Amino acid sequence: MLRLIALATLSTLMLAAAAASAEAKVFRGKTDQGRAASVVIGSDGLLRKASVNWRSRCKQGGRLRDKTYFLRPIDQSTPDAFLDEGTYRRRDGNGYRLRFSGSIRATRIADARGERWRGTFRMKILVTRNGRYVDTCRTGRLRFTLRPA
Repeated sequence: MLRLIALATLSTLMLAAAAASAEAKVFRGKTDQGRAASVVIGSDGLLRKASVNWRSRCKQGGRLRDKTYFLRPIDQSTPDAFLDEGTYRRRDGNGYRLRFSGSIRATRIADARGERWRGTFRMKILVTRNGRYVDTCRTGRLRFTLRPA
């Protein structure tokens, strides 16, 4: 009897693991900068989450680097493409305020080489301190290609 219960429990766990993996597809790759990027596609075929590591140059000679996430709700998402734009703000420890304005767009490619996502990412950062303009930083257009993980 105990053996049957253990077998039933094991098969239930295996089914749950298979269902969890069927829920989402993860694609990973790199940007033109050689930094990591990833996309998670939900079981409905729509974008669940995208993330991009990036580095930007500033007009005054400085640099910024960060990781940006794009989460639901997405501006436009179909099983073959997505587009999202947004702005977020952050303060650093030295009294600087940063306003990040970013966008990501990508298209799904399915051919003889398999399924992958190809797209672009941009980020512009406005830096202020005490209400006054300090600097503007930009990534430029970063291209990426993501393959199944």
